[in-house]
Amino acid sequence: MIVPPQFLFRARFPVRYVAGLPDALDPNGGPLPAEQSISGLGELDPQVPKFDLRAAWNEEGLAFSVSVEGRSLPPIGNPDRPTKSEGLFLWIDTRNTQDIHRASRYCHAFCCLPNGGGEDGAEPVVIQTPVPRAREDAPLHEPEEFLARTVLHKDRYSLTAFLPAGTLNGFRPAEQPEIGFYAMLRDAELGTHYLGIGDEFPYESDPSLWSTLQLRPAE
Repeated sequence: MIVPPQFLFRARFPVRYVAGLPDALDPNGGPLPAEQSISGLGELDPQVPKFDLRAAWNEEGLAFSVSVEGRSLPPIGNPDRPTKSEGLFLWIDTRNTQDIHRASRYCHAFCCLPNGGGEDGAEPVVIQTPVPRAREDAPLHEPEEFLARTVLHKDRYSLTAFLPAGTLNGFRPAEQPEIGFYAMLRDAELGTHYLGIGDEFPYESDPSLWSTLQLRPAE
């Protein structure tokens, strides 16, 4: 097997501090500002599709947004099968322990779905799931504890999710300003987009394959 170039790097992505989160998020569901974009390692491979992922943080938690364009139909989120749905998938290790191959209690997995929630199935929803093969599971939290906003159009959508500090076991940015991170976008029409390596490696269960978010201090 040819080793992809993304496998050769342990990337670190700076994340800006934004005061007032989550209230500072666009109430209409728009994405985070462009200066909060994270560049994926897919840029190392011209054959790997890219996606515009953005992030922000403060002591209250972490915010992420993604914009998807070029669709012919609205996305479909299925809370009953969240790991198989369309949407943004996030993995976070609040201890950034990149020398372990099985998740600890500080490792989390989140399915951020653009719709499928609410009584009518039209609302965005964040569902936390256990990390596969984990040695210890992080505490699981209910969808109501997360904030999700979305703007849906026939040919595009944007999705923003806020993960409160209380849902991130071990989240102590003053003591641990670097956290392990991986992201994947699944789209039935546009394919699967990765922050780094793809399905040839077990990124969904192996924290040693994740990148790092550097939580920058307030300016």
